[in-house]
Amino acid sequence: MGFAGLIAAPMAFYIAKALHKSVSQALSISEQAAVAGPSPFLLASIKGAEYAALGCLVALLGKWTAAGLKEHALAGLMIGLLFGGAIVYTMASMAADPLPLFVLVSRAANEIIFPVGCALVLYAAQKLGQKHASKA
Repeated sequence: MGFAGLIAAPMAFYIAKALHKSVSQALSISEQAAVAGPSPFLLASIKGAEYAALGCLVALLGKWTAAGLKEHALAGLMIGLLFGGAIVYTMASMAADPLPLFVLVSRAANEIIFPVGCALVLYAAQKLGQKHASKA
């Protein structure tokens, strides 16, 4: 799971970045505005490490029979705060112009909430798998 996160997150980020550049060029947005900010490779590396860590942590929780919904949500929150905070800080500190507060808040919320959701989806999938396996 960790390896899949390590591979899939950077690939998805590069695809999104390529689509962003294409749309920017189609809308005639200046090239400087399209590339201002942190390196896409740096952000993709942080994302890859984030989802590798989340996958490993959820896999460890899956082996622990006492781990429930709360433990999975806390694991996602911990990963989101750590890596999401690093991403928001990187974006804010490397931006050409200061980012508006609503951009920082919305990005921070997304970077923190998404890993929690991922951990909960993995927990639900694990429980459904166990329920299905017990019926077979």
